[in-house]
Amino acid sequence: MFETLTYLLSAYAVIGIFVTLYVIALYFITGKTIFESDQNEVMPFRYKVSYVFIMFLMFPYFYIAFIQEIKSLRDNHRLKEKSA
Repeated sequence: MFETLTYLLSAYAVIGIFVTLYVIALYFITGKTIFESDQNEVMPFRYKVSYVFIMFLMFPYFYIAFIQEIKSLRDNHRLKEKSA
């Protein structure tokens, strides 16, 4: 019983690590966070560094709460490129 729970939690954590790497990679490529609205505000460097650190520390555990935003990240970027 506990081994099954351990495997499930381990799988959840591994998926979370890959999702976090995906979100961080898209942040470096596109410059957009998952929390941003459509406004193009300039984020200070210290906020950018904080975002990356917090994402690496907390996001692997809480990624499931933001799964819709993660799924739409790349699509939103493509739509903005086509409209620009």
